[in-house]
Amino acid sequence: MGTFQDDLAADVALTFLNPSEFGREIVFNGVAVTAVVEDGGHSALDTGAAGGFENASGITVLESVRTVYLAADALHDLPVPEQEVDLDGEVWAVCTDSNSVRVEDGMLIIKLTRSYA
Repeated sequence: MGTFQDDLAADVALTFLNPSEFGREIVFNGVAVTAVVEDGGHSALDTGAAGGFENASGITVLESVRTVYLAADALHDLPVPEQEVDLDGEVWAVCTDSNSVRVEDGMLIIKLTRSYA
């Protein structure tokens, strides 16, 4: 009989990452993997570029955020904060947070961001 952690890891593969349920095939840095990609929406970045202007909305930089959920052992080389990565042919950067790449309950979780004006 396995441990609770073993059971949880099996559930991740059989349910959460199952293409018949929530998972889908993606290419992450050239590696085809099954994952769940969550679109985290958009937000404004504080660039410090307001330069004292009261209304600096015209120079706002926006960011799009995505979180990628994979099996804990899906990648041999884990990305690091601020590293550029390729997600299905689009360039993203790993967020700067210290927990932007972590393993939790049998899943590798990677939080990505991409800026645009």
